[in-house]
Amino acid sequence: MLVGLMFLGLYAPSAYADNVVLTGGSITTVANVGTVNLTGPNFSLNYTGDIPGGSSFFGMNSVSLSLGSASVTFNGVTSTFFAGSLSFTNSSVTGTVTAYNSMDDLFFHNNPIFSVTFSGNGFITITNLAGVSQTQFTITAASVPEPATLLQLFAGLTSGGSAILFRRRKAPPS
Repeated sequence: MLVGLMFLGLYAPSAYADNVVLTGGSITTVANVGTVNLTGPNFSLNYTGDIPGGSSFFGMNSVSLSLGSASVTFNGVTSTFFAGSLSFTNSSVTGTVTAYNSMDDLFFHNNPIFSVTFSGNGFITITNLAGVSQTQFTITAASVPEPATLLQLFAGLTSGGSAILFRRRKAPPS
C-alpha cells in the first residue's frame, strides 16, 4: 500500500496544450523590456516585463518579471497568474503560456487552468530611438478565402471539366 501511495505521489499526468494560430498583435523589445500583445481565436495575451537585453527569446512570468498588469485569456477564461516563453525570428513567432488560479499554484506549478501553444507569421522592424534599438515583430493574419470565393472556384472548375467531357463525347470518331 505504501508503494502505491508513493507511486500516486510521484505520478505526473501529461500536460495538454491547446494550439492557437495568431491572427494579430505585436511584440516589442527595447533595452531590457519586452511588450507582448497577441490575439488569436478565443485567445489574448498582454504582458510587459523584464527580458534579457533586446532578446528575441524570453520567458514570461506575470508575478516575478511583469512590469504592470498582465493577463492571458483563453476560451473566455482570464488569468493574471501565468508563466511561459516566446521566441521570434524575421518571419515567425512561437511560444507557450500556462495559466493558474493563484500565485501559489504558479510558483508550485499546481492545477493549471489551461496551457496554450501559439504560433504566427509576421515581419520584424528595427528602429533607432535616440540611440536605443527597438525591435518590433508584427503579426500578419493568414489569408483565408471566403466561402463564396471557394464556391465560385468549385463551380468554375466543375463547369470547365463538364465542357471538356461534353466535347470529347460529341467529337466525331477519327
